[in-house]
Amino acid sequence: VEGARYTTVIITGAPVTGEPSTAVAGQEVTVTGTGFTKSSNLATITVGGETVTYTSSGGLATSTTIATGVDTDCSGNFSTSFLIPDSSTTRTAGDHKILVTDDGGLTGEEIVTAPGRTLTLDTDTSKRGSEVTLTGTGYEAKGTVVLTYTSGTTDTALGSATADSYGGFSKVVTVPNTPSIPSTNTITGAISSGGSKTATHKIGPSAITMDVSEASTGGSITITGTGFPAYATVGTMTVGGLDVRPTPAPSTDVDGGFTSTVMVPGLTEGNHTVKVTASSVTGSLSLKVVATTAAVVAVSTATEDVFADTIAADNLVRVWKFSNADQSWSFYDPRDAFASANTLSDTASGDIVWVNVTAEESFQSGTLYPGWNLISLD
Repeated sequence: VEGARYTTVIITGAPVTGEPSTAVAGQEVTVTGTGFTKSSNLATITVGGETVTYTSSGGLATSTTIATGVDTDCSGNFSTSFLIPDSSTTRTAGDHKILVTDDGGLTGEEIVTAPGRTLTLDTDTSKRGSEVTLTGTGYEAKGTVVLTYTSGTTDTALGSATADSYGGFSKVVTVPNTPSIPSTNTITGAISSGGSKTATHKIGPSAITMDVSEASTGGSITITGTGFPAYATVGTMTVGGLDVRPTPAPSTDVDGGFTSTVMVPGLTEGNHTVKVTASSVTGSLSLKVVATTAAVVAVSTATEDVFADTIAADNLVRVWKFSNADQSWSFYDPRDAFASANTLSDTASGDIVWVNVTAEESFQSGTLYPGWNLISLD
């Protein structure tokens, strides 16, 4: 009809609100509705198609279908709380529809969002045997989360954690002593009702450092190791392929560290590899050798120099030496009266001599006692 007016009317369901708007399976939510059939009952409530069968704060009956238990008031309003059903659907991250239907056939709906699961570590790299804090979110409320450390094909149980009412947990676990050094491994948090989340954990590499970057042969260098297995004996320690391990060989401490000072062996000038192995774990770096011969300190073999300290203490009486070569004796007497008569002018390492002193004293690597002493010189 000419001049007629038309109005579009959109028919909507009864308004429903939910709190909280994000929830995990098993978590309590509260829904409030208006505009439903007055003084009636709610017939069903579903979440993601799953029927709500349990309430935590009263209201809906604990039955397989919700036929009684929640009434609308004389204005068609209601409010009730229930737990999100635990199913593969509601455990899937994303939006899920809460659908409320009353006995009069009126419906209302709201969206609740299931968060995705997360599993995080307070540190993603640490040594074997270290403690790591795991934090999980988005799991089933009050559910049991089984924790596993996987390195290669080896699984190590880390115990379990119980999620709180919001699907979160925090637990301190100990990294196993079995993963390779270095290695990249996986920690899994699996919920008992189904589903899991993983996080990556790394075992850092072993390493050695030195107090200098270059040295001469015969010089000393201090090697410090970190990241090796704990309480392990250093099996090899080489510089330029030559063994420099001290005796006894060093061992790592509880943190897998050690420090050892060694001598640089006779090597050609240039860069040489310093390598340390402990319990099949190796660390290496380069050392520059800047001189192939260490300075040699000249040591006097004059008898008066060899026994200089004993003479200075006025303790030496006389030194005698017998020569097997010509079956002759020679002697040294420090007193001035014998200066021109002394025949033992030199004594070298390995010489066997008789030494007469007046008092006990330490001499070279041994001890001289009052009277005559038969010794071999160092």
